[in-house]
Amino acid sequence: MDPRSQENSVCPFDVAFQCRSKAFRESLFPSENYCRRFRCRSSRLGTRRKEFWIAWGTEPNGNWFSWNGKWNGGAKEGPARCIAAYRHIVDLMRNEGADNLLWVWHVNWLDEPDRKWNAFENYFPGENYCDWIGLSAYGPTTPTTRDGTESFAFKMREAYPRLTKIAPGKPIIIAEFGCDLHNRHVDAVRWAKAALEDLFSNRWPAIIGFCWWNEGWQNDDRKKHDTDMIVLHNVDLTGVFRDEFARHDDKIQESAIISPR
Repeated sequence: MDPRSQENSVCPFDVAFQCRSKAFRESLFPSENYCRRFRCRSSRLGTRRKEFWIAWGTEPNGNWFSWNGKWNGGAKEGPARCIAAYRHIVDLMRNEGADNLLWVWHVNWLDEPDRKWNAFENYFPGENYCDWIGLSAYGPTTPTTRDGTESFAFKMREAYPRLTKIAPGKPIIIAEFGCDLHNRHVDAVRWAKAALEDLFSNRWPAIIGFCWWNEGWQNDDRKKHDTDMIVLHNVDLTGVFRDEFARHDDKIQESAIISPR
């Protein structure tokens, strides 16, 4: 489950109301003003002597975001509209000569709504528009959440084969994962330890990196409902990260190795 989902009441607005609005639907394609900004930024980035990773339309298969197909025509045309917008932005920036931009297509491990038309495969923009694959795979993201309690390995069993089938040879990064420290149904320390052990074991060879979502946020007016996934707020979790990183320091590098496209 994504931390920004409507169910978890994290969004500062009514997701359904906002996403149904005409302004949100039309904003799937950037206005000419934003296109000019994209072009200007691309020109600047293109002069830099390093690579930049860019993700647009994060977790398109999740209905907590306005670019999800549910809000853009549903089964009939929603995913296709999202793909068209994604390609439009990539083409826009590439046409400015910024060949040092690497595009990350970033999906959620679980399709929500869980409908065939909303499967993340239906949002794939094509191998020429994707350099890396990003995946979100959270445990419970609030102290009271019941969903998301499956292990990290369970989520990978669901998503990894699908990703490697649709984009064989593409490197995968766990762009977002984490678990609330105070969830009543899952021990965050054990959940994280098992996830790190599996990630470092080369169990999923296409996965080349990961990012723990090291943040906390308010969910409602009751402080005990606040989300906390900050590693340093739990001494045992801090120890798990320290020990796993020390044990596998030979697999950690300071900068990414980029292969020619």
